[in-house]
Formats: sequence, C-alpha cells, structure tokens
Amino acid sequence: MDPRSLVVNASFYLNIRKHTLDKKPQMFHFQKTTKHCSNCGANGHTYRDCHSPITSFGTILFRIHQKEWSQEKTLSTYVQSLTGIEPFFQHVEVLLIQRRDSLGYVDLLRGKYSVNDADYIRKQIHGMTDAERKKLVEKDFDVLWAEMWGAESADQQYKKDKENSRHKLMAIREGITLDISGNSANLQDFVNECTVHWDTPEWGFPKGRRDGNETDLDCALREMREETGLTEHDVVMIHNLEPLNETFFGSNHVHYCHKYFILYVPDGSQVKFDSGNLHMRREIGNIGWFPLNEALQKIRSDNVEKREILLRVGTLLRNYCALSHP
Repeated sequence: MDPRSLVVNASFYLNIRKHTLDKKPQMFHFQKTTKHCSNCGANGHTYRDCHSPITSFGTILFRIHQKEWSQEKTLSTYVQSLTGIEPFFQHVEVLLIQRRDSLGYVDLLRGKYSVNDADYIRKQIHGMTDAERKKLVEKDFDVLWAEMWGAESADQQYKKDKENSRHKLMAIREGITLDISGNSANLQDFVNECTVHWDTPEWGFPKGRRDGNETDLDCALREMREETGLTEHDVVMIHNLEPLNETFFGSNHVHYCHKYFILYVPDGSQVKFDSGNLHMRREIGNIGWFPLNEALQKIRSDNVEKREILLRVGTLLRNYCALSHP
C-alpha cells in the first residue's frame, strides 16, 4: 500500500471525528420554556393550575369637582390640612360604571349552572332587575341570546353553548323538582318569590382580566381606556400607593379578587357613554361621576366589600397627600 494513502485516510478520519465532536447533537437539544399564569402573573404554572382567586385589575378614578381647587393653594391656606383635599371633600367625586346586564342575568342566560341547583338559580334571579326577570320569562330564547352576544351570536363557536343554554332555560321555564317529595317550581315561581327589586344592574369600577403578559397596571389602564375613554394622559398616577384589594366569594361560589389603582382625574376631563365604542356597547349600561355618599348608595347593599373599598378611598383622601404639587 502506498504510504501516502495512509496519511490521506488518517487525515480524512481525523477531520470527520473533529467535526462530529464539535457539532452539538441537535436531536437532543431542548429549549426550556417557562410557564406563565395570566391570572396571578406568576411563572411556573398556567391559569388552569392557579390556586389564587380569579383576579381582575381596575382603577378607582376620582376628581375634585371645584374649579377653584388647587392643592398647592389649599395646603398653604389651610395650615392644618394634611392633603389639601379635606376642605373640599364635599366636592370629591368618583367614577362609577354600570353593567349593561346584571351578573345573575348573564350567568343564567349563559347556562353555566345545574338545572337541579334551585338555590343557585334563585340567587341569580334575586340579583336581576325587574326588567331582566320579565324578559327572561317572556321573550324567545333566540332573541335573548342575540341581544346578549350581538353579531357574534350566530358564530359556530357559540353554537354548543347556545343549545346548552336553551335547553336549561326551557327546563326552568317548564319547572324543576325541588325535593324528594316532588315539589316543583318554574321560572315564574322563582320570580314571584323575589322581595328585592332592582332598577338597574350593578354599579362598580372599570376593571377586567389580564391579557397575556400584561402587568397589573397595564391591565388596569387598558380596561380604563376601553370602559371610560380616558387615557394615561388624562389621569395623574399615584405610584407610591398600593392597590386596594376587594376579595369575596361570588353567588356562584367562586373566589374573586379585584385590585384597584387609585388615579386622579383633573376636573374638566370629559367622560360619557360612547355608543360608537363596541366594548362599551357590549358591557356598559351607564357611566357617571358621583359624590362619595351618592356612590355608596349606587353600590348594592349586599356588595359589602365594594362599599368598604369606597369608604377606604375616602379615608385615604382625607389622610394621605396623594398628589404631587410644585
């Protein structure tokens, strides 16, 4: 054998070996992914595995409805004033959002319940307005469904939910068994039991669920834009104040947490219901500024946690210098 061929072959195999060792085996290379929870915002798990309450983020917007008010001037004039707000406290107003449909009405029409759970059905009906109770008894289901979902009501993705909801509402209208003795009640019977009569759906604050990797504040500000039309440029941020937490169990036995950032809106900013805003048309019935005492009256008496949040806002504005001034 020619000695030169041995040198060539040895060099060839050395190059092959070097190339093989230097190259990483891609077939065994795994990219590490981090799970992220859109509910609590933590890493390591997803929404389905989250043990925290179902969390929403919102804003409590307030203004001093008095053109002459100036925090700097008030603090220099009223030497005993802690915040510059107390002397004008009767002019403090908060922005409230009224739901388009009551929570109970939405839950029953969506069919997210058992037709055998009479207590749950009764609770949802008790939370409805008189007008909602009436149309739930009398109106055709397809009309009710179209009113709630609008143009999306005919989408195929809602077809299964629609038929499930129709079946349950028809069952309640005809009557369900209440106990082992065979006693029964239908939708009209449940309505006739109601002793509380609501004129409007629930009032509250602009809020909503987190999208993807949004921060708490980003979510709250997006919901504010969608539900009020106000932007970050219309409000004064209060960065060194922790959000107020409202935690409770809903009538559906689910644990909820609402986190609210307190923001100041300079007097003169326009806020009104915009019929051209699709989000407002879908979810909001009304919007308005109310003095604290009137706002408390707007919040339903059984919504204890939200009423306590309003009282805490009043205490903070009396005792904490929330705004910056020159």
